[in-house]
Amino acid sequence: MPAPGAVVFQLNSGLNNGGGFFSVFFFMCAAYLHAKSLGVPFFIEHARWPYTVHEGWHDYFTSLKVKPLIPRYPNILRSAHMMTGLHPQFTAGAYSHCIHELFQLRPELVERVHKLREHIGHDYTAIFARRGDKSRETPSILFAEIIPLIPYTSSTVFFIQTDDYTVVEEAEACLPGHRIVSTVPPTKRGSYHSNAFLKDDIHNKYKASIVSLESKSKQMIWEETSEMLVGLTVCLLAPSCWTDVTSNVGRFLKIANPSTHTYPRETLVDPNGLCNPVFSL
Repeated sequence: MPAPGAVVFQLNSGLNNGGGFFSVFFFMCAAYLHAKSLGVPFFIEHARWPYTVHEGWHDYFTSLKVKPLIPRYPNILRSAHMMTGLHPQFTAGAYSHCIHELFQLRPELVERVHKLREHIGHDYTAIFARRGDKSRETPSILFAEIIPLIPYTSSTVFFIQTDDYTVVEEAEACLPGHRIVSTVPPTKRGSYHSNAFLKDDIHNKYKASIVSLESKSKQMIWEETSEMLVGLTVCLLAPSCWTDVTSNVGRFLKIANPSTHTYPRETLVDPNGLCNPVFSL
């Protein structure tokens, strides 16, 4: 088979609305790294991507180019979410470089990051906790189980990044007297990709008031996605950050910044070792 003249990644594959944000992101990273290893152009197609507000990928990022309408490349290799076995494996270090090349926020989001860090103060500990439909795959880890693993003093400021305000309430109960900052609104009680995932979560007592991604307005999608991206960037810039490794978002934080700590146990990542972060480290 002749070598591809370009690699094109389709952000919405039509399978489960294209998958969760960072699940799709890691599949795209593999396609991008493949194109880079071949020395051929890489493009995206983002029509019907569920996170689209106006400009798809470019609602949030300045990186990557959309596939030209007029084909100019022979033997295009097409890739999408959950297309396994299409690309070779790459090292954790290659994924780390890829993240920094692709995760380029738009200037207005970068400005929000700066303002938020000024509000927090640059000496803080960040903790990421994923809830919502992640409960379908692994039990939630309570904040009370996380905090004993983290060194801190009486003056430590905590930034909590989560999709569920319940985590903030747990943090306030565990850390009375500490300053705790978060951007998640009190009305958000977990993130769910589909109505089916929301229906499956029998443990969330707030589910009657939750709207899944597939039912959200474009304004809600913009607000929640931009809040997530800004908060994750604040985590990446933290002097000390702690995350799980059971979610794609948690693995994103660990690979993007290898000094990030993990719970419930520390996970070491060899930058020269092959990995497939959409599934594990």
